[in-house]
Order: sequence, then C-alpha cells, then structure tokens
Amino acid sequence: MAGVITASDPECVLPFSGLSPRQLDKLLTALRREDADPCLRTPLCGPGKSWKGYAPADKSIDTGGQGSYPSEVLAPRNIASWQQVKSRQDFTTYLQQLSVDCETACDDGQDTHTPAAQCWTNRSVDGLLWAWVRLLESRIDGRDPLHEEAPGRPGWQGLAFQVDTLRTAPPGPDRAPADSVTDWEEVDSAHGLRLYTAALAVDFARDQRRTQARADHGEWAGDGGSWASGTLAQMLESWAAWLADTPFHTRLEPVTWQSVALQLSAARIYE
Repeated sequence: MAGVITASDPECVLPFSGLSPRQLDKLLTALRREDADPCLRTPLCGPGKSWKGYAPADKSIDTGGQGSYPSEVLAPRNIASWQQVKSRQDFTTYLQQLSVDCETACDDGQDTHTPAAQCWTNRSVDGLLWAWVRLLESRIDGRDPLHEEAPGRPGWQGLAFQVDTLRTAPPGPDRAPADSVTDWEEVDSAHGLRLYTAALAVDFARDQRRTQARADHGEWAGDGGSWASGTLAQMLESWAAWLADTPFHTRLEPVTWQSVALQLSAARIYE
C-alpha cells in the first residue's frame, strides 16, 4: 500500500526511529511490561512531537503520500559507505546500520553463501578485534594505509574505513603481541591501539569461556559476564548507543588513537 510505513519492515525502523529493530523490540517490551502506550511513552513521540514515530507490527502509519512529513521528522541521513562519514553523528549512524546488517549476516543459522553473510568474514567480537590487531600491524609496517585525516588522527572517516575493512578482512592468526596495554588512557599511537585491541580480544574470549563454564555447571551466570555484549551486532549497537548518549563529546574530537580506545572501552560495558 503506497504511502504507508510499517514497523514490521526492518528497513523502516532505523531511518524513522534511529533504533535498530532489536533496540526497538527491547524498548517496546519494557513499555508493555509497564502497561504503557508506546506512542505516548517513547521519547520519539512525547509532548510537542509532530510524528508518533512507531506503529506496532500489525498497524501502520499513513503518511498521506510522499512529501507529507514535516521537515523536522524527515529520516536521518543514510550512510551507505565509509566514504560518506564526515562526523561523529555520521559514524554513529554507520555503526547502527552495520549492527542491523550484522544481526542478519552473522546469525549462526545464516547460510554462508548468501550475499549478506559473505560481507562479514569476521562475525564475532573477538574475531573483529583480532582482525583489527592484524590491520594495525600492517599499518605500522607501512604496508597498508588507514586513511588518517592527519598523522596520529584517524578521523571519523578513517575510523569508519577501518571498521568496514575489518568485517571483510581475511582470516589470520590470533597472535597476541608480546607487550600489552590494558588501559585505554595508555594508548597514544596506532601501536598502542593494536596492543589494547589485542588485550580486549583476549579478555572477551576469556569472559565468554567463564560464562559458558558457569552455565554448563548449572551455576547462575549473571547477566552474561563482564562484557555487556555477547555478539558482534550487540557490540556495534552498544558502541553506537554510547556515542549518541555520552556527554564527553569533547574527549572524542579530534579522533585520536586514544579516543578510539576510549570508544572501545565504553562499548565493552555499555548497555
């Protein structure tokens, strides 16, 4: 039906709500538990908002035809590639879109021969982090540029390039460097981020093993371990959510290797 937006279509959720389908489902579940009307309680459509922003899957929003939305509720900019990333807001949107894509492509039941799955050769949190370790190692050796905006400053576009490269990077050895950096504040270079990323990869795998061991022994596993995210899609979503919510924007500009480490540290625990 022309001129209608429905929340049952995942492609409609992100542009018109700013949330991934999983985030929207979690929000609506919480609201239903409170016996609340989602269109009255969600910040997307509170007092003074001109668009309700959400319709349950069995309902729809009649747009009245193309071009009938007020200008303040037009969909946010779509970021189709890392080359389009120019700002923190762009990078946040890009991460959200990658999270949605990864949630489908990285599903354990996904056919690996489908085009979506083939776009993600690294489908786990530690798999992506180890790919980052290898990418930064090649950068330090001078074999692979990282599209830095300036020496020592990856920039938002350079960071988007790295993340995009990681999801399709070929498999390689998960070899931890001899040195280690476990505190994001100690990172001051690409080499430092490489050491910190390796430490995160080791920590994630260890955390997953401990959580699984507790579950295997019938023990309470808490909320899943010290990492807030157990899957890559969740981790990308947490990263994007922290960038959107954090009040420490001044610590992220300009984008340095240390501020990238700060983002990863926050994404590790943010829900």
